[in-house]
Amino acid sequence: MSSKPILSIAILNLMPTKEATATQLASLLSQNNLFKVEITLLYPKTHYQAKAIPDDLQENYLTFDDVWDQLFDGFIITGAPVEQLPFEHVDYWLELKTIFTYLKATHTHSLFICWGAQAALYEYYQIPKIHLPTKLVGIFQHRFCVAEHWLANTTKTDFHAPHSRNTTVDSCLVSQHPELIPVAQSDAAGLYLATNYNGLETYVFGHPEYATETLEKEYLRDVQTLTKPILPLYYFPGNNPLNTPINTWNEHGKNLFKNWMEFIRTKKLN
Repeated sequence: MSSKPILSIAILNLMPTKEATATQLASLLSQNNLFKVEITLLYPKTHYQAKAIPDDLQENYLTFDDVWDQLFDGFIITGAPVEQLPFEHVDYWLELKTIFTYLKATHTHSLFICWGAQAALYEYYQIPKIHLPTKLVGIFQHRFCVAEHWLANTTKTDFHAPHSRNTTVDSCLVSQHPELIPVAQSDAAGLYLATNYNGLETYVFGHPEYATETLEKEYLRDVQTLTKPILPLYYFPGNNPLNTPINTWNEHGKNLFKNWMEFIRTKKLN
């Protein structure tokens, strides 16, 4: 029996909940029995220039300086809690620009999530983010807007996905760009999925990796810190935070990552 093909995936983890995010992404990347996935976790070095590096990062993560001369089959850049800042004011923006340049130069298949997707669109295509009047948070219904696309390979019907963000992008600017393909959208949440013309760049403007309880934890945090916390829509049954959330997006998350990895494998074999 032949051994499983190996896919090397780097994850630049920009989320404040690094352990949970790493676990969520690792679960989605490892759920496909067709591949053996080798994951390299990265953190932004310049974010910690003036403060101590947490033990978990020192023990389990590398920086881009450690891997710049390596090639990966796939590269994931997560969301980040910096969306209220101009991109240029983010303390690791120059480091991130270097990574974007590396991904282009090495033709690495890249998956950008939430703020990571907005940042990549801005860097590659000068498409700005737009501040929303109120936070968009909840579980929203989406539909594919192209007849055939490799990201929709196993999901032809409508699907649900989480969103949690204060900014968005103009879907018209994406659809009008000759190098970009809008793939899925929501009437309530806007553009959700897009790729570039050759599939090397995948943009996900929501959080398909979120565990069942993630939005609940975010809401409870906001209750403690904000005067007017936003209740996640269509998440708690009956929109009552006393009710236990039901996961309606897990299958979509699995399919999305499965299709992304299979696309990488197909291109790798060719």
